Amino acid sequence: MASRKLGRQPEAAPVSPENDHEVLQEIESIYAHVWRWHGTGRYQHRNGETIDLLQQMIEDGGMTPQLDKLDPVAREMLSISTSPSRMYARPYADMHHGRDQPLSYRYGKASKWAKYFMAPYPIEAAMEAKLWRKDVRRAFRRGAEESMANFQGKTNRTPEAANSMIYEMLDEGSDIPGNYPMLIGFREGAFADTVKSKALARHESRSSEHTPWERLTHIEVPFENVEETRRQLEEAGQLLVPVIPIELGEYYCSKFDFTDLVSGKPLELSKKSGH
Repeated sequence: MASRKLGRQPEAAPVSPENDHEVLQEIESIYAHVWRWHGTGRYQHRNGETIDLLQQMIEDGGMTPQLDKLDPVAREMLSISTSPSRMYARPYADMHHGRDQPLSYRYGKASKWAKYFMAPYPIEAAMEAKLWRKDVRRAFRRGAEESMANFQGKTNRTPEAANSMIYEMLDEGSDIPGNYPMLIGFREGAFADTVKSKALARHESRSSEHTPWERLTHIEVPFENVEETRRQLEEAGQLLVPVIPIELGEYYCSKFDFTDLVSGKPLELSKKSGH
């Protein structure tokens, strides 16, 4: 009962589209092919600069692994972090929403979903990294603190964000003007999984290889940023990947039970009983 309530706390009541059935069918036709999900955003702080991640994808011809230090086994690796569950990836995308421009509709706050997925992680990671040993614990703590500071600093470098708990930080959003979340779908077999930690592998898959556009299913961004995102892709001659409103993805997900959303199974509404 508690876990179900986590997913059923939208920030505002959803507005059903006039062509509700057609919209749901269109979203399903895309989601049926999504194997893994990646949550990110338009901009990030990196090495003292603000990086346009969409433009970087265009220049790279897809997604390129970046340095990550959150795996308690590998400690650091070049990877793209993904999940079989859309609602696991979405809080990472939510980090990038403008602080003063939240989505008009989200199916549950980022912090609520993150608490469900991430709550067991510290204990599992501590056991896996053998933190009962004092020497290991000391070294791990230094690395973990640095990793978390880098993680938080990617999207928000205000004092409030630096001093907040991770769940609060996910809801806080980004201090980068014009930033917005992006959810990206990967086709089945888009990469070979390179995740090292069993604790992370509970909900994550990681790619250490470049992922070209043709291995992506779609990109979701806020409704108000759809045309801007499409235009930038079209100007770059990139027409392979559709861009859809993230709010419609949220509306589609609201039709599923909590257990369906966290299972990592394909989100195919027509295969649910009663549809």
